[in-house]
Formats: sequence, C-alpha cells, structure tokens
Amino acid sequence: MKNLIALALLLLNLSAPAFGAELSYAILGDSGHWNSSTREVRTSLLRTAVRKLVMPGDNLYVGSDYNAPWSHWTSQGFTFDAVAIGNHTAGYAREVEFFRMPGEYYSLVPEPGVRFLVLNSDNVRTAAEQATWLDHQLTTATESVILPMFHHAPLTITSFHGWEERRAFHEAVRPILFKHRSKLTALIVGHDHIASLLSFDGLPVIVSGAAMEQRRPEPRGETQQGILVKTEWLFDRAPYWVRLDIDTVRADVTARFIRSRDDRESCTARMRSGASAELSPNCAATFNGTRFGTSR
Repeated sequence: MKNLIALALLLLNLSAPAFGAELSYAILGDSGHWNSSTREVRTSLLRTAVRKLVMPGDNLYVGSDYNAPWSHWTSQGFTFDAVAIGNHTAGYAREVEFFRMPGEYYSLVPEPGVRFLVLNSDNVRTAAEQATWLDHQLTTATESVILPMFHHAPLTITSFHGWEERRAFHEAVRPILFKHRSKLTALIVGHDHIASLLSFDGLPVIVSGAAMEQRRPEPRGETQQGILVKTEWLFDRAPYWVRLDIDTVRADVTARFIRSRDDRESCTARMRSGASAELSPNCAATFNGTRFGTSR
C-alpha cells in the first residue's frame, strides 16, 4: 500500500507544472513622486506578495531627496531590483548611488536563464557607447529570457512625447535591438504616463508609466521608421502597475496589467523570446470605437 501511494505521488509530481523557478516583479515607471495615485498603486501591491520593483525611469520629480517618495516603499519591504534612469532625476550619479545601481547602464542576471539589459536613454552623449555595449551583450547572451529596459520609447507611442526627443540614443540603439530580435523577450519602457502593451514589428513592448499620473489613452496603428507600431492593449486612464512573472523552467514571461483601485487583471499576455505576445481574452477592448487587443 505504501509503495502504491509513493508511486502515485511520484507520478503526480512528474505531471505537475514546474513553477519552482518563477520570479515575480512589479514594473513601476514614472513613480518618483508620492501622491494619491502612487499611494493607490502601493496599496494594490501590498495586497500581493510582490515586493521586487522593476523601474523604467523618472524616479524623482521634485527636489533632490530620493527618500521623500521612496521611503514610503522601502518601509513596507519593497526592494529596487532593476532601475533605469529617466529624464527626471537629481543627477545620474545621485540616482546610481541611491538605488545602488551598478552604473548608468548595466546587465543584471537575477537567476540563471534571465537577463535584464538596462540602458540610460536620457544620456544621448553616450548613445554610441551604449549601443556598442548592448550589441556585445546580446551577441554573447545565452539566456532564454532577455528583457531590455530604458525610459524613452524608441518609437512614438503618444502625442505627449515623440521618439525624436532622444534621437541620438534611439538611432544608435534601435537597430541593435532589431538585429538581435530573435533573442529578445520584451522591451520595458515608461515616460508616456500610460499603461499599455504594444508591438513593434511583433516585438512586445510593455509600457508602465501610469502610477504618479495618467494621461489620455491613444491607440497606435501605423508604420514609423519602417516599423509597424501597434497597440495590443491600452488602459482606461486609471493608476496601473504591471506584474511580471518569469518562469525560468518554461522560459517564458507573463505580463499582467493590474488596475490598482480594484486589483483587476485587465490584460494578461504571455511572451517568449523571438515571438509575438500571446494575448488572453481579457485583453480585448474598445477605445473610441477602435477595437484592438484581440486574443490570438
């Protein structure tokens, strides 16, 4: 009898999915100010077990004291796990020091099989240097999940900001991203103060900037610089954060766009390197009569 039970347990374990190697992060861009919206986002996060933050820039809007906004987070056990520099800072050196970043741009491997490549899109003076570094990193990288991250979107995604704001950076870095497209899982950006999932010629682009402020939603569907820019899902102008779950066994990533006021999972997308995002039915939406975000 004991042998039969042991055999049954073994078969159950063999057939069960392997979730033991899953990493969970909260993507939180444009959050460098403590107000009612960032408080709402933090409250939503406190209702989850996620305390690791991935931050695509604009980490300080007012003054020079990073503790002013971020002590509200660290006091609750949140950690700064991957941080990019945006255009709102107290200076690059100050930001690197406060968040204990390896540098203005760097590679981060939190677990075998996963690599974040974090760039400083605000520093156009080092654009060529960063592009050369990125090309080398992507040429030699062997991880199954690779997530580049920087602040400014490499193509225009709202009328509030155009990609030309950081032309030198994007003209240097964008070709490197598409040169190594087959290795990339998704690109993470902020800057536009929206929450959205887009695709750039099929490359998934996670936009998480709807924490401190929420701007008008604007669906995209046009070709820019020879690249199709397409909205897959767009938020409803409320505070949002993005839960990023990385399964290193299955070598895939799931992005969940979470509306903070009610923890609603408004869009769920699964991503693998070199592939387009697989959208769940909850991503389907209509905005101003334009339908987008249909499941595949």
